[in-house]
Amino acid sequence: MEGTRAFGVVWERLNLPVLAGLLALGASATHFAVMLEHFEEWWGLGAFFLVVGGVQGLYAVGLMAPWKRLAAAPWYLIAGLAFNMGMIGIYAISRTVGMPFLGEHGGHAEEIGAVDLLSKALEVGTVASLSALLFGRGAPGAVLLQRLKWVGAVALALGVAMSALWFEGRAQSEEALIPSRYREVEAAPSTGGDPALPALPTVKELFALLARTGNGPNGVPVEAVLLPPVFFQVVGEEPPEAGTDRQTLVFLLEETDHDYEFGLLPDPPPMLLRLDGGNAVQSYQVIVVDNGSEHRSSQHLFPLPPGVIIVALETESHALTLVMPLGPMQESLFSWQTPLAGLGFVSKPARETDRP
Repeated sequence: MEGTRAFGVVWERLNLPVLAGLLALGASATHFAVMLEHFEEWWGLGAFFLVVGGVQGLYAVGLMAPWKRLAAAPWYLIAGLAFNMGMIGIYAISRTVGMPFLGEHGGHAEEIGAVDLLSKALEVGTVASLSALLFGRGAPGAVLLQRLKWVGAVALALGVAMSALWFEGRAQSEEALIPSRYREVEAAPSTGGDPALPALPTVKELFALLARTGNGPNGVPVEAVLLPPVFFQVVGEEPPEAGTDRQTLVFLLEETDHDYEFGLLPDPPPMLLRLDGGNAVQSYQVIVVDNGSEHRSSQHLFPLPPGVIIVALETESHALTLVMPLGPMQESLFSWQTPLAGLGFVSKPARETDRP
């Protein structure tokens, strides 16, 4: 009993408005501390941190103002609760599936860092302090019940909004593997309505099957994608022409550095192709199809070894391995096993004009 009574005395003497204001001011400082590096990444992210830091700083001033009018206003406290809980929810989304609606930055989960953990701890403390102010002693039961209803409504609205953002971020994170030039393809082309013709997979299904992830030079995350002719058929493009004396395998290399942490090399990294553990062959052509400061897509065309026909990859068991040298004793490997789940490596459904 004595310990509980002593805690109650300390709690009553604690200047909650000043405590909440200092916590909000600390959260504001953490957002300003990382604002410039986010401006370097993308002006929209920098502007977001500028606005959030400014709002939290001004809110802290309102809480600690000498007249304490705002610190006693329920609407002001509820607004602070909503804002800080929203920031915590946005942080959770950005570190799990990635925030949507950020253009090419959308759908990319960010790494957890010490500064952002400190920011969230300060915001959690702000929420606790504001709750204590809003539901402190002295208010009649009917008033506390009304405030609880308002907070419940705000929490419900935030929950719905955060859930929608999370699902949209998850959808965009699934699309992030697919280069932008292919993302607009929602469904496979028509096969002419003939039920005997096999249905073509969608772009998302193809990338889930054909993509392999790893690290490239400087540790930049990369995806290597095997592009059989059926892929080009689904997206409505013609595959690159084969070499004059050998058939060709095409791979797509997607390099991504959204955090500007490593930096892309001036040119796509060289790669080698090994079939069934044999000698590695070099690509005879590299085509850059999408080149940006944060990402690059390039097609790498390899000739099949002599004596191997591409039709065999549709029916026989073979191991395809892309080798990306990273240094004297380092390399990244990307492997596929054929046949590829019955995709039809080279076969194409007959077109309407091809039928008798």
